[in-house]
Amino acid sequence: MLIFSHRRVSACLALAAIACWAFACKAEPPKAQDNAQKQTNPPVPPPGAQNAKPGVVPAGPPTPTHGGAPPAPTGTVQLKPGEVPKCEFDTPTYDFGKAKSGKDIEHDFWFHNTGNGPLEIVQVKPSCGCTTTSQYDKVVQPGQSGKIPIKVATGHATGAITKSITVTTNVPGPGANVALQVKGELWQAIQATPASALFGNVSAAATKEGPMVRKLTIANNTESPVKLGDAKSNNPAFKGELSQLEPGKKWELSVTLAPGQPTGVQSGMIELDTGIADLPKLQIACSAYLVADVDVVPAKMMIPATRSVALQRDFYVRNNGSKPLKITDLASSNPMMKTAITETQTGMAFRITMDVPPEYKVGKEGDKITFKTDHPSYPTITIPITEAPVSTAPPIVSSQPPTGSTPVAGAAKPASAVTKTAAPAQNAPADAQKTPGKKIREP
Repeated sequence: MLIFSHRRVSACLALAAIACWAFACKAEPPKAQDNAQKQTNPPVPPPGAQNAKPGVVPAGPPTPTHGGAPPAPTGTVQLKPGEVPKCEFDTPTYDFGKAKSGKDIEHDFWFHNTGNGPLEIVQVKPSCGCTTTSQYDKVVQPGQSGKIPIKVATGHATGAITKSITVTTNVPGPGANVALQVKGELWQAIQATPASALFGNVSAAATKEGPMVRKLTIANNTESPVKLGDAKSNNPAFKGELSQLEPGKKWELSVTLAPGQPTGVQSGMIELDTGIADLPKLQIACSAYLVADVDVVPAKMMIPATRSVALQRDFYVRNNGSKPLKITDLASSNPMMKTAITETQTGMAFRITMDVPPEYKVGKEGDKITFKTDHPSYPTITIPITEAPVSTAPPIVSSQPPTGSTPVAGAAKPASAVTKTAAPAQNAPADAQKTPGKKIREP
């Protein structure tokens, strides 16, 4: 009996010791464990750090970044003391001359390692998505050569093109990056020069002075003569007229912008039938941006309803006509708004500055800034001033307290956390009605 009691006491003591140890481990802060682990397990240096020169950081895996530019590419080759690779390309620029649009341009850039250390091609980065590279020689020993294959997808491009490729190597110093280029001229079976009819910014006064015309030359680059169809436009603002310069080989297309167009962007497409299987239709894009003779940017202003500091806003007045413009009688409907005008370009450009004090309130009907000009079509210009509406939506209140916060006494619980208590039965005992939630035994 004594032996049994002794064993029982020993077991209880052992269990108590285990419980104390577990409680101590749980109470110990993680930071202390991390610090102890850092002291007992020092960081392992990257490969090659033992042989690195003083002040030289050996290449390692890229450091992850949180936003901003991606990390610079790093190589895997560890150069020994005294090893210096050198990269030399046979032709860093490849001129393919003239090629038909739609056919890929392919070229191999050959390079040589003229140094005394292994040369590594760390990265090959084309300037655009239409230029790609396939498998290239990544590590080239001294005296050896390698190649970088490049392919350019031409699509429907025409005219002169230049594509750039940046090659990053492990060569120390400024020779680490090498710029390669692929250039040439692309042509189509039927080609327009320029490729589109662009009118740019056009003022209303310019359209009244006479028709505006853009001329394009259309060439047949095939060996057989071609008969082009009539120019058809999908926008009446643009009209195309075709005239033949050389029978079956060259034409002139005159694109006219019709007068009296409203302000804003006008765009369209002129299409011609070619009768060629490779390019059955030739499409000419047309565009124009029509502006008023006198315009204001911004045309109106909305200011915040609640302000604690003074505000200053600028308006820019532009004269798009050919004659100089004069502005007079600048005024505001509310005396609290102070305005001033500066002529930034004589007769052509002006800046209106509006100063608003914090106590200023926009009137119920809104306020305005007005000024007069000597332009016959714009004797008076008005800039409306309004106030941003105040949001009346109720604030969004989270149904759950923030993480780590202590619930406030009496605060409403979320629907999922509220304990629902069934209403007491009509024939329930009185003590059950006084004690909500008490289980009632059915008879």
